[in-house]
Amino acid sequence: GIGAILGFAAAAWLGAASITILVRRGLTFNSAGMALAHLGVAVSILGATASGALQREALVALRVGDSVQMGPWRAELMDVRPVAGPNWTAIEATLYVQRNGRPVGTVTPQSRMFIAPAQETTQSGRTGWRMGEVYAVLGKPDGSGRWQVHLWVKPLVRLIWIGGLLMALGGVVALGGRVRALALRCRKLVTFAEPQAA
Repeated sequence: GIGAILGFAAAAWLGAASITILVRRGLTFNSAGMALAHLGVAVSILGATASGALQREALVALRVGDSVQMGPWRAELMDVRPVAGPNWTAIEATLYVQRNGRPVGTVTPQSRMFIAPAQETTQSGRTGWRMGEVYAVLGKPDGSGRWQVHLWVKPLVRLIWIGGLLMALGGVVALGGRVRALALRCRKLVTFAEPQAA
């Protein structure tokens, strides 16, 4: 859609702008900090746009041994079993995830029942990070041995957090430049104020 195109274009423009800052201003604390912050914004926009525009989703009913294919991704329901925690019990599913026939990992979503206070929640499971993260939520059984499973594949979603870290790093680098400049200014004032030897 047009939103995805604009998002990818904004990420590319900001990425190019961050390099231009270094080329025009040279490698100083201020320019490096500004470039890192702009690059962090670009990376976050890329992650948000890609995870939304390229997302794959499936809502299926699976028996143990069944699998679902989502493009190059394949998830197979390996097991459904009861588990217990300190103040809850749960039904936990184990899904084995592959991408292009290569193992990615296992996802273990849970449907939890808490004792005090009494409530029921779902705990999503996730796996993978290189080409995208796979999220899964376990739903209710349908009475015939099948379980409702909701799956999402979100490509490049971790770039959102990496972009945030780059922005924070850019702020620290720029602050380091100001602290260094302030220290040099104080040193000059101290040197100027020292009495000259007769």
